[in-house]
This record gives sequence, C-alpha cells and structure tokens, in this order.
Amino acid sequence: MRLDQMRWALAAALAVCACDAQVSSSYRGEPMVEIHGNIVAPTPPGAARAALLWWTGGGPVATAATTEGRFPSAFTLSVYRRPPVEALFDLADASQSYGPVVFAPWTPGGDVACRAPAGPLFAPGGGRIAVATIAAVAEDGGAVSGLASDYALLFVVSGTVLAPGYHLMVVEQSATASADAFTCGPDLFLDLREAPQGIDGTEIEIRIPAG
Repeated sequence: MRLDQMRWALAAALAVCACDAQVSSSYRGEPMVEIHGNIVAPTPPGAARAALLWWTGGGPVATAATTEGRFPSAFTLSVYRRPPVEALFDLADASQSYGPVVFAPWTPGGDVACRAPAGPLFAPGGGRIAVATIAAVAEDGGAVSGLASDYALLFVVSGTVLAPGYHLMVVEQSATASADAFTCGPDLFLDLREAPQGIDGTEIEIRIPAG
C-alpha cells in the first residue's frame, strides 16, 4: 500500500470513529451548517457515509458529517461541530509573499500539497480559517469513494471579510496563477470563492468515479 493510500485509509478510519462518537447521543443540538447534495455515480453507489477531509499541514484529517434525507440522493449534510484544532491555520496578509502549506485532498489516490495565497480576496488582511473537502466514505472498510471537488467548506474564526462560521466555497481549477489561488504544484491552482447562491441555495455533487 502506497503512503498516499495509507493516508486515505487512515482518514476514512478516523471518519468512521468520529461518526460513532458524534451520533451516540439522541440529541446533537442545532447544526452549525446544513448543505444540500447528491451523489453522482455511473452505477448505483454502495453503502456510504459523508465525511469532511480537513486540509492541514500534515495530511488530511477526517471528521464525520451527519446526513439526513434520502442519502445518497437528495440528502442534507449537517455539521454540528467546529473544525478540529489541527485544521486551523493563519492566512498571510497581502503584504507578505506566501501563506502556509496545507495538504488538500483532491483525488481518491492521494493528496496535494498547496501553498495558501497571501491576502486572498476573502481575507486581504489575513485571517484564521479551516478548509475541508466534502467526501463520501464507504461503509465497508472506510475508503474514500468520492469527492465534491467543485466545492469546499470554509470555516472562519476571525480576520476575514466573511463572517465567522461556515461558508460554502466554489473551487475553480486553473492552469494560470492568480493572486487568490492556492498554488498546488507547478500547473494547478485552486481559487476559492464564496458560492454565489450561499449554502442554502446551492446543491453540491459528490462524484464517485467508475470502478
């Protein structure tokens, strides 16, 4: 098993454990954020659950997300907790050259090291945030089976033009660098911009590839 595969297996195992802990109580309180979505797959997906894969400096950290409705179709994903402490990082302000390096879960085969932009559009003065990729995790063994690669979940602690709390961000891939892009290698740049319809008005797609 390659190192990147081991990371994904470990992340999924953590997600399964977190699920068990999170749903042990019959009442979890009010969700901090709810996201509407669907699973998109060439064949009917097997049993799965949702997870958040947090971008950190040491590889993705997984936490559980509760799903209600007709998962995997027309479900609502509910998050009841803040991000784990290890997922929080400080963006640089616009006067600096670069922000911190984080590992962004991007494909089920592994994760990608990205350098955060300095002074991105939503945080020109810097700020303390966390970012997660929304994923589907298989029930049998916990492997990551699919990602909502067009979206990311952003948690703002302080310091940005966005209010503290959760925000749904559109992730746009580009081969050309911009001032607001997370730089992921020589030819991949990820722009994170707040979803124009907001969390309530946006439906995400978690795509599960064939095979």
